[in-house]
Amino acid sequence: MATFDELQILLLKRTLQAFGVPDTAGKTFQPATVPDSDQTLWGLFNIIPADEPVFVQSGSQFFPAYSAVIGSLVAGHSPFNPITVAKRKLADWGTKPPAWSIDEATMLQMLALAPSARFPFSSSGAPETPFWGLWAASPPVDGVADVLAAAKLDMTLSFDHLLNFATTPSDWYLSSALANAYSNKHGAPWDPTSPITWTTTFGPGGTLVRMPASLIIADTLSITYTSETAFSPGVQAEILANAAAGVWPYYLSSGNATTHISFDSHGRLTASITTPAGQPVILAAAVLSASAYLGLG
Repeated sequence: MATFDELQILLLKRTLQAFGVPDTAGKTFQPATVPDSDQTLWGLFNIIPADEPVFVQSGSQFFPAYSAVIGSLVAGHSPFNPITVAKRKLADWGTKPPAWSIDEATMLQMLALAPSARFPFSSSGAPETPFWGLWAASPPVDGVADVLAAAKLDMTLSFDHLLNFATTPSDWYLSSALANAYSNKHGAPWDPTSPITWTTTFGPGGTLVRMPASLIIADTLSITYTSETAFSPGVQAEILANAAAGVWPYYLSSGNATTHISFDSHGRLTASITTPAGQPVILAAAVLSASAYLGLG
């Protein structure tokens, strides 16, 4: 019998495949995120995600971690040395919040020109898991979610526009300086007296062990799924009472999506989730290892 955790993983792999993102790099947003400013959009690229399938912060952020590393490295004597240039860029940036090279307005223009996408998903239907259950913040092994996962489920997902949105840090950042530090595990440019080392930066649990490379953003999302599960009247009432908070798979609340839940005479569920045209919804992220992000393999 499938668990809801297994159903989530199957759907994540299928959607990442449709988005063109390797499932080894993809992380789902829970809930899906609706950006409303440059800082909201850029703030997601500033997160160093935890090593799990859901996009959550590990405790480290890109800009402060990068700044600390560059500040600790030993600059070369040439004014064109990448570490020297990187230190100068950070000094020139000053105390401004971190920015990325493409703003929200430009992202919206790109999204409006992005192609549509439509694909089916079906399942024939527990360990500790980062996933939610049937509605937002509910446990995936609470009985309700596992009952849904145990039976046949058919889903159709469509997006009027689907964009794999990639951007790079703004003028505060110098990729070649970080690549120089990554490529030299011992010795220069690392300062032997500093507590910041290659291992604390790029090793397991390091502050820059992985970075978001792109976000999967949709416009005019429409999802419909039906389940062969026969829910009791009490469980039906519980699902309906929690639907406004957002239901699986993207947990969009009533402020960002329209959700319709119905049950037939046998208690079988049909769910429909739609979002308005022109509203961007971030569904997933492609997250790369430090070496891949820096183009080093």
